[in-house]
This record gives sequence, structure tokens and C-alpha cells, in this order.
Amino acid sequence: TEIQTQAFVGSVRCVQETAIIQYSQNDILPINLTSLIVSHWSNPKLQEITRRAISYKAMCWKGTATFYSGNVYTGSMRNGKMNGDGKLVWKNGIVYEGKFRANKISGRGLYKWPDGTSYEGEVLDGIRNGKGTFINPKEGYQYCGEWKNGLRDGKGVLTYQIEGLQDIVTGYDGMWKDGKKCGFGKYTYPSGNIYEGEWFDNKRNGQGTMYWYLSLIHI
Repeated sequence: TEIQTQAFVGSVRCVQETAIIQYSQNDILPINLTSLIVSHWSNPKLQEITRRAISYKAMCWKGTATFYSGNVYTGSMRNGKMNGDGKLVWKNGIVYEGKFRANKISGRGLYKWPDGTSYEGEVLDGIRNGKGTFINPKEGYQYCGEWKNGLRDGKGVLTYQIEGLQDIVTGYDGMWKDGKKCGFGKYTYPSGNIYEGEWFDNKRNGQGTMYWYLSLIHI
């Protein structure tokens, strides 16, 4: 049920919505968009347009809105909601730029976190869902592949950047389920050893082959 909430004295209203915003690999937090009620617009005329959008279907415009929460949205709007291409900047430094649909982050976009972590790819209701790439430079890894409900799920490649191992690509290339290695996959260890076979619950499980890397020593 949509609840009309008064956002401006005497005129402008905002529709209450609930969205899910993902802050990190495992944290999935509900965000009530009533905190995104506008405190002021970049263009005062947008106040009147927003009021009219409650009554007329297809009212579209572009602009910048600063919310009471301190968040700032810049981009397309439709019927008083964030819709289309836009950029949302949270006061804690998180930035999302990409597609919005009726106040929800859905489509394809780019998330950037203050610590340098980023995600670029498909999003559904604010959660990584579909194909995309997650990069964590601080911990030195990236994942490129499929996601479901914010977790690695499907086919994907997880690689690590380990100092001094430029000739060895360390990581896992294979199937995932609920954020864990599950199914057939290939894992290359920092030593150069390789396991190729079945996995379950992040562990080697089932049939597989182990290859040991032997470095050549010149005397």
C-alpha cells in the first residue's frame, strides 16, 4: 500500500517506498525511503511539477534533490520518484550511478564505497543480481561473474593479486551457490598447485584432480 507523506508545507508530497541497499559483500540492509523526503530542489519549479505528478501520469524531468537524510540525488525523475538514469550519493560517502526504477535501484549501475571497493553490473532492488564485477583493492581480489540476492551464484571467476606472483593467476574459476564454491571448478593456489574438480560448501568434495607445480631449479 502506498502511503502519501507530506514533504513540503502545503504542496509537495512524496510516496513512501522501501528499498534494499547493499553496503558490502554480506551486509544487506533495508532502507526506508521516507528518509529521502526532499528538503529542497535545485530548481524551485520542480516543487510544482512534483505536486502535479501526483495527479498526472508521465510527468518526467531531470534535476538535483537534496534529502533530509543528507543524501543527494541527481538525474531523471518520473511521477515524483527517482526513475531512469541517475546518481545517488549517501552522506556516508557511498555512491551509486546507474538505473533507477520507481525509487528503487534496479538495472545496471556502478557502486563505489569510501574504502575503494566497487561493483559494476546488474542490480535488482539495490542488490547485486545478474552479471557484474566486484573489486576490493584493499584486500587484493576481484570477482567477475554471476550474482543472486547479493551473493556469488552461478558461473564466476575469483582472482587474487598476490605480490611477487605475477606469473601465477591465483584464484577460483567455476560454479558458485549462495556465495560459496559449489559444483565444478578450478582453483589455482599461490604455490602454483591446481585442483580441478567438484566442490561443495567451499570445500573440495567429490571427484577431482590435483596438479602439483614443480619449479625448475637451474644449478
